Amino acid sequence: MNLDDPLDIEPNEPNPEDELDFGVLDTEENLGPEVPDGSNAPSEVKRTFWGVFLLVKVGLLSGSIGALLLALTPYRQVGAAALALGLFSLAHAYVKYRRSKYS
Repeated sequence: MNLDDPLDIEPNEPNPEDELDFGVLDTEENLGPEVPDGSNAPSEVKRTFWGVFLLVKVGLLSGSIGALLLALTPYRQVGAAALALGLFSLAHAYVKYRRSKYS
């Protein structure tokens, strides 16, 4: 064995990679339950979900930007309006979620 080359393996030494057995699963095996794609959900559930989803997104975005504008810039009126819009959107999303019959 040449000590100058650390990658030099003598032919009589076993290859360490031959001893590794990870037990790789076959890709055709069923690994778990089937995940539903939502295509058979009632239209009212879809409409409620996407409405609440968009309201929460608008609420988080405008509320955080409004708080930053209010605290860090001289645009206090714009920041207060954006923060109020964000809080209103989050409150409306909460009420809409609680009123849905699927919650």
